[in-house]
This record gives sequence, C-alpha cells and structure tokens, in this order.
Amino acid sequence: MIHATKYLVYTLSLGFVLIFSIGSLSAQVVKEMEVSISSQMAMQMVGSSNVSFEIPANSNKRLIEKEAAVTIKVQTNRNWVLQVNPQTESLHSLTNKSIIPSTNLRIRANGESFMNLQSEDINLIKGNKGSYQSSGNDISIDYELPYDKDQSAGNYQVTLVYTLAAI
Repeated sequence: MIHATKYLVYTLSLGFVLIFSIGSLSAQVVKEMEVSISSQMAMQMVGSSNVSFEIPANSNKRLIEKEAAVTIKVQTNRNWVLQVNPQTESLHSLTNKSIIPSTNLRIRANGESFMNLQSEDINLIKGNKGSYQSSGNDISIDYELPYDKDQSAGNYQVTLVYTLAAI
C-alpha cells in the first residue's frame, strides 16, 4: 500500500516545480515570478525651444526680457531634474553676421534666480514624481539677454536643448 506522505519532486528547466502526491489525485505547480517596474518619464513643451531675441536699433535699453516664454509640463514615476544647454556656442543674427555668446543668455524656472547658460547642461529645477497636473510639474521658463550698447541691431536666435533626467 502506498501512503499519501511520500512525494516525488521534479524541477523543470523552465522554472516550474511539479509536486505529485503518490497515492492521491492531486498536483501542484509552483512558479517563481519576477516583476520589473520601468521608469516612465515624459515632458510636454508649450512654446518653442528655438528662442529668438530682437535687438532694436538706437535703443538705450541693454536687456531683453522674455517672461513665460516656454512652459514645460513633466510627468514621471521618478524624482527628476530638468537640465538645459545651448545647442550652439552663440546666438546668431538672422539679419547680419553678428553673434552674442550663448553664455550671456540667462534662464530661470518658476521665478527662481536667473542662471547663465553654460556650454554643458545646467540643472534648472528639480521636482518630484507625479502627473502633469501634480504640484511643481508645470514649469514656467523666463529668459534675459543682456547685450552691449554697440551690439548690432537685429534678430538673434539660439536653440536650447532641455533634458529631463531621473534622480
């Protein structure tokens, strides 16, 4: 007579364990599972990362300000940092061959202090995970461009690269 307390255990190469009870009509399958949660990061830009500044002729003004020039909305399941850098070393005039160094351009997020652009990424603002509607995930970007009094009048342009990175 075969007793119900004896078991045969077979391990299959697929990660399944089959347990048969000798003398009874039951079987069990045990499966080891692995769960991965991926990082999800997205941002939407309202406005353009292609920024243009018009320097007027015969003006006493030495600063161009652009408030709320761009709005960036962030949605992520990770805490994040928004970084920015210029794609070129200079702002180029569309009307003449004059340039202004990109490092003259100042930028700020959500009314914080202005920072000068650098040739490499600068950390503009940090935030917490959440949806587009979460507090702090809707960022207003302002620009300031100081220029010399002898700067040629014209329209100057620079392309900025915004990067959303997990922290």
